[in-house]
Amino acid sequence: MSSSSNRFVLQDEKGTPISQLPTVENSSTQRFFLMVKCRICKCYERFCVRLGILRGYGSVSVSVDWFPVIMDTLQIYIAGGNSWVMSGLRNILDTQSLAYMGLYVALIAGQWFGGFTWWQYAGLLFFSIGMQVIHHNHVHLGIWRSNKLNRLTSLFISVTTAVPSAMMIGGHIKNHHVHQHGPEDHTRTYRFGGDHNHFPGYVLHPFQAFFTLIPIFWKDFLGGIPKRSRFSRQLALEVSLIFAAWILLAGMNWQNFLLFVLLPQLFGLHWLLGANYLQHAHCDDASDVNYARNFTGVVNWFWFNIGYHTAHHDHPGAHWSTLRKIHDENCEQVDSRLCCSSFVSYVLRTFFLSIVFDSCRSRSLKQVTST
Repeated sequence: MSSSSNRFVLQDEKGTPISQLPTVENSSTQRFFLMVKCRICKCYERFCVRLGILRGYGSVSVSVDWFPVIMDTLQIYIAGGNSWVMSGLRNILDTQSLAYMGLYVALIAGQWFGGFTWWQYAGLLFFSIGMQVIHHNHVHLGIWRSNKLNRLTSLFISVTTAVPSAMMIGGHIKNHHVHQHGPEDHTRTYRFGGDHNHFPGYVLHPFQAFFTLIPIFWKDFLGGIPKRSRFSRQLALEVSLIFAAWILLAGMNWQNFLLFVLLPQLFGLHWLLGANYLQHAHCDDASDVNYARNFTGVVNWFWFNIGYHTAHHDHPGAHWSTLRKIHDENCEQVDSRLCCSSFVSYVLRTFFLSIVFDSCRSRSLKQVTST
């Protein structure tokens, strides 16, 4: 890149502009990701210019300078259909998962060394939610074909999200998916204060669910120690790594640790547990189809089809990329009130407009089916 230019010139390792590189035959995957990379970097450049923070590559501060480097690094891993990364993935669309993991760490590092910027921090919070969704998807169906790579990825995600995979498996798969939000589900929404669906209930539910699950995990952990159970060993390892990372980072700079590491982790954890409330409050747990709420809009583009929740419950081992098709095939059986086209409008209507307008209030399907 030239220091006298106000543009990012994307180059290969020999300095040849990407636009002049020959097309690789039979590698539509490579061409697709190169196109995505160019688009992202161009949008990033325009954004920086609008803010007046890009004045030529030689004068760009550390907080800006890392982004094209990260994009070039990602290209190394995604270029070519014969890449070991591509061949090792269970599904090629999980390159989005890998990109999110890389960008999450990059946003932490960029602000840790370059200072806080509001737009990078907003991106960090956005990707903290994405990391929790990736974690959720990974415990259901590993990203990799290799069990070893899946275990390493579980450790990496556990440390970066501060949520042990062992707890995710125990609290989510072996509890929530087994009992389908029924009376035996420890995190059922109507367990805490009755059957409701409002903003205070959403805000409080993650805390209520967390302090309900911790004693259960602790009991299972202690019970598994004499037997050297897999759960106890995995939980001990993951918790140890999380605390080791916390101590190390806090020792380096406790203020940066709180702002760039711990707060985003807590934000993502609140969303992870709060999603249970969004997807099940006022649903009918006694029904075979109306026990979950679905969001069919753009939220699925960013967060791995997380909105197709009934399809996920019916096919918990299905890859996230297939959930829309499964939903479309069965959505007619689900009550139309549980299929929301817009996540944002649902939240605004149910949690805020309902305070003023009675017509916007959520109505429990449990009450409807009981009459």
